[in-house]
Amino acid sequence: FVGVVNHTEDHRVPDAEAARKGYYDIEEPADRAAQLKKYGFNSVLHANSILNRSKSPATIDMELMAISMGDIAFATAPIEMFNSHGRHIKNNSPFQLTFMLAYSNGSHSYIPDEKAFQYDCYEKNTCLFLPGTGEEIAKTHVDLLQQLKNTQ
Repeated sequence: FVGVVNHTEDHRVPDAEAARKGYYDIEEPADRAAQLKKYGFNSVLHANSILNRSKSPATIDMELMAISMGDIAFATAPIEMFNSHGRHIKNNSPFQLTFMLAYSNGSHSYIPDEKAFQYDCYEKNTCLFLPGTGEEIAKTHVDLLQQLKNTQ
């Protein structure tokens, strides 16, 4: 699976650079928090994510897998998907039991669902990918599970 990285021009890059500048030189936690708040960030991870997204490649290859033992299946991905994605995979799996395993064969942060992209939340702020990527990954997993079931 190839995930397309969100490279839209983010107006927060200059503020993220300013918030991050000298952050680790500040000794007092309250002063660090004030530095971030001054520029509108809730964590240094949030500021770093804004900066890292602009430096990421245009696409990131992700290995998605499906394995089974009898009527039990496992779907794996190198990201942390939202519960709604996992429910979609489980509800549409041809197996009696299906488990979603996150952060398998790598780690590419969170993949929020479409609804979460409407809010200013941690998962959206740290996500590298375009909205809809999680839904595409969930659909791909269902396809993989169906192919796996057909080979049994």
